[in-house]
Amino acid sequence: MTKKISIKSLYKIFGKDPKRLWNMFKMDWKRPVLEKHNHVLGLSDINLDIEDKSIQVVMGLSGSGNLL
Repeated sequence: MTKKISIKSLYKIFGKDPKRLWNMFKMDWKRPVLEKHNHVLGLSDINLDIEDKSIQVVMGLSGSGNLL
């Protein structure tokens, strides 16, 4: 099968202001900062190749999935 989508080093932060927390996260403050600001790291440094005619799912906090 052929690779249709390639994802490298993907991060997902759940919370009210993930962009602001991402900058702190990148400075290696990590989990304590996220917890202090009520954010959760959902995906951490994910690498994923999606082949033609395949289905992949990323689950959210509530358990509802997002199809890729």
